[in-house]
Amino acid sequence: DTLARAREVVARLRARCDSVSCRTEQIVRRAAGASPASAPGRPRVALIEWLDPPMAAGNWVPEMVALAGGTDVLGRRGDHSHWITWADVAAADPDVVALIPCGFTLDRVVAEAASPAVHPHLATLRATREGRLWAVDGHHLFNRPGPRLVESLEVLAEILHPGAFSFAATRRFARRIAAG
Repeated sequence: DTLARAREVVARLRARCDSVSCRTEQIVRRAAGASPASAPGRPRVALIEWLDPPMAAGNWVPEMVALAGGTDVLGRRGDHSHWITWADVAAADPDVVALIPCGFTLDRVVAEAASPAVHPHLATLRATREGRLWAVDGHHLFNRPGPRLVESLEVLAEILHPGAFSFAATRRFARRIAAG
């Protein structure tokens, strides 16, 4: 029956989310050496939904950052995405930056990050210099509500906690951008 199959799918998706959240909380506790509320174990993250001019991701994305074990330094949980400046990104000094523009393929995100309008700003960020700048296919993952948000959470967890996860979606929809 269709309803039973739908409930089964939802239960599997919830189990995947719970698994990621549970594992990231364990990682955060170990890194912080204390409770999950301790900031040192949670990477500070900026998710950029548009590049020129920049826009901080909002809506459900900041909540996903928290579930993935990070702290969103620019997005506000429950608020819409909002315009920011590259100076705002630099001032926030995130540990990790993920570029997730709406409607862009992964290759297009990488190309836009290298553009003269964007690259000079990204090059100044500590996250870029330390190899924690990521291009992500936001069109397939973060930018639309639906079941794919579970894959978005998994990709985000792997980006924030390298070596702790290995999801096929990360290899397919995300790419580290090298400094330079």
